[in-house]
Amino acid sequence: MTLFKAFSLRCKCSDPRPLNIRIETNVYFIKEGKLLKADLLNEDAFSSSDIVELENRLTPLKLSYNDVVHGDYEIKVLYFQVPESTEVVEVISFEEVDRNIRENYISIWSKGKRKLMNKVVPKEIDKRNLLRMLGLKGID
Repeated sequence: MTLFKAFSLRCKCSDPRPLNIRIETNVYFIKEGKLLKADLLNEDAFSSSDIVELENRLTPLKLSYNDVVHGDYEIKVLYFQVPESTEVVEVISFEEVDRNIRENYISIWSKGKRKLMNKVVPKEIDKRNLLRMLGLKGID
């Protein structure tokens, strides 16, 4: 087994631009054509060594680390346990609270590199829809 790093955060600030956002992440892996939910192994405090990876996740959301760390914020580093040599499906749920905007982003990772990232229209991701989008058989 190996660890997959992801993030959750909340931020409420007015500078450099007004933001009131929440980001939650769920992680799955693909094994034998099935989508399996990864176990959250550990939750850690955010440190400066995590900035580059967080920026990598925030950029497609049109955010930066600098946007998030002004005002009141909390960032957690999440470690999920996934089998080695499997594709990982990361579902990032983004919510802009004051504007009532909810979006989901799906990334597929292989060998530590993002192969694909799509913005998904539904506000809530139904697991059956996720299976269809990924062309998989089932979920456990």
